[in-house]
Amino acid sequence: MKFWVPAGVAFLIAGVLELLFLALSVLGTLTGGVMSVAALLGELRNEEALIGPVVLLFYGLWLVVTAIAGPLHIAAGVSIVTGHRNRKLLWIATGASLLPFATIYCAPTSLVAGVLGLLAAIFSDPRIEGTNPA
Repeated sequence: MKFWVPAGVAFLIAGVLELLFLALSVLGTLTGGVMSVAALLGELRNEEALIGPVVLLFYGLWLVVTAIAGPLHIAAGVSIVTGHRNRKLLWIATGASLLPFATIYCAPTSLVAGVLGLLAAIFSDPRIEGTNPA
């Protein structure tokens, strides 16, 4: 069974969505930083001062996760769709599909990409397909 092309398309879709979420995460991280600085300067009341570090923490985590997983998924998707099927990159991108579960928004597409990538990696093994000349 060939799962390479569906996996490549799924990696491209997941990567693009993660890069879009990366842009939103940059804005959220900046907003959380500004709110934290305002709280340190005493511009916000006690209740309002607590939200800045929380926003900074969540968006900062999402920024790191999408900055790692997004480019990996795009690179794997482009590699697969163009026919340069790099198994190491496929395994790395499949493993990186677990990262976006920290961002609930990117989890469904990353799950599909991870499952298809795993199927492509497992069923494309030369020992299983019998294409190994040795």
